[in-house]
Amino acid sequence: MKKIAFIGLLFSFFIISSCASIKPVMFDENHPIEKSAKLIVINTILITAYNGIEIQRTPDPLSALGFSTSWKPVTYIPAGVTELELTSGFREYHYYGTGMYDYTWTYDIYKDKRIKYNFEAGITYILIPARYDGVFGVNIYKDKYKKENLITFVPAYN
Repeated sequence: MKKIAFIGLLFSFFIISSCASIKPVMFDENHPIEKSAKLIVINTILITAYNGIEIQRTPDPLSALGFSTSWKPVTYIPAGVTELELTSGFREYHYYGTGMYDYTWTYDIYKDKRIKYNFEAGITYILIPARYDGVFGVNIYKDKYKKENLITFVPAYN
């Protein structure tokens, strides 16, 4: 029993330390942070290019998309109109009854899609994949991922 408790404690330590090690990065080191916007991108979105600058991709067999990029989950970018190219997995539930297991779900992958948005300095943005009436895009939230903080839905294009 002590061995199991020790392994659980060790596993918890690794999880907490790996989460704590995610540091925000500056996309452009020469750009002042006060003139930057903070982007938080959840793990089902991989940013593959920023304003036409390709982000390095590496094969990742553990990723549902088959690769990962060097873009960090929390990144500061210069404020202004920005075009992001992304690949995203999107899961959608379809309910057909009233019971707990009366649903099916689909998982779609959208590759090499682009969004364009005017990010303002000093604001934290959260990007979440979304689909409305069959159109894939990104919901952009301000400060926190809450319904009332939704700024807009930005449809993706090729």
